[in-house]
Amino acid sequence: MIRPTLAAALIVLSVSPAVAQPPDPQPPPPEIEGFAKQILVPDLYENEKEFEVQSRPEIFIQTRFSRGRVSGAAPEDATQNFELTRLETRWAGHLSDRVGVGLELQFHPALEGAAEELVNDAFLELYVTPGLTVRAGQFVKPWGFDVPRSSADREFPERGMFAGYFFPGQRDRGLMLMWDAGADAPVLKDTHIYAAFLNGNRFFADRDGHLDALFRVRRVFPSLGFAAGVSLQVGNQLLPPDDVSGNDGATIVGADAQYVTGRLGLRVEAVHGTRPSTLLALEPEFAPAFAPGRKTTGLAAGAIYRLNDVNQAYGRFDMLSGDPVTGENARAVDIGVLHTIDEHARIGVNWQWKNRPTFNDDDINTRFQVTIGVVF
Repeated sequence: MIRPTLAAALIVLSVSPAVAQPPDPQPPPPEIEGFAKQILVPDLYENEKEFEVQSRPEIFIQTRFSRGRVSGAAPEDATQNFELTRLETRWAGHLSDRVGVGLELQFHPALEGAAEELVNDAFLELYVTPGLTVRAGQFVKPWGFDVPRSSADREFPERGMFAGYFFPGQRDRGLMLMWDAGADAPVLKDTHIYAAFLNGNRFFADRDGHLDALFRVRRVFPSLGFAAGVSLQVGNQLLPPDDVSGNDGATIVGADAQYVTGRLGLRVEAVHGTRPSTLLALEPEFAPAFAPGRKTTGLAAGAIYRLNDVNQAYGRFDMLSGDPVTGENARAVDIGVLHTIDEHARIGVNWQWKNRPTFNDDDINTRFQVTIGVVF
């Protein structure tokens, strides 16, 4: 027989509301993956801390077939038929918990008689804190979105026209600080800050006795499917022998943004600054349309649509105002498709309308291109 006091207690418990339990902790936000990662956070300029140096290098081969010169392009300014556009090999990774290295060699210029361009990257890096890396040597400039993107990953056949004039070869020599701010200060998660001091010339060796300073800040907003960055470079450049103005200052500013929603990705990048005085060459080659005080502006805006797991369609508008060679304005529209063959290879078919040829590094002065790239 149950005693009254015990029975009363059981009745109270049976009708009392359940004691509230603390809610389960919220799961961490999902990592940016797949198509969203391709649009927002591809490998731009990360350190080598997560990789081990392998005795076998990574190799990248890219070949292209081109036809149809753009209006006004001379035969020597529009490479046609078959060409080897990239042949590169790379070793990179960490040597210890504190030290990393990178070495990349490109062979396609040597086949064309320009063996001076053999070395792409040659740098060492020190891991000062979980987020701060110091890199020294020859490396890709941390400028904007299009400049540091690898040819193995880029959707469009080549970078925007501005990149080949302002940043030919994409690289320089110097010292760079790379800070993944969120690794040291959680409140700054998804924020990356860069500062570099560089020779600031067109072919690595310093020729003017000055250093250029480059700064960049980029923030990703995963929940919004949005990322944006701003870049600034200040320094000096060589003047033509007949220029007596002495105004050798050079300033370049840029902004870029990326957005993804569902199957659609959008990118835009704008650059404005002092017109480059020289082109990419071993010895100084002065740009014919350069003059002190003149400016050059570039804009590239593209859309990428994911058709399925292996096919994408794209379009891009590319504009350059104040071509350093001609002084004219150049405009181009690209449309194409990109097919992923497997994890190693992909093929792209591109049609381009362009109102006049350009003479920047990695220019394309043909209307039709088929590009195949393989990484292994």
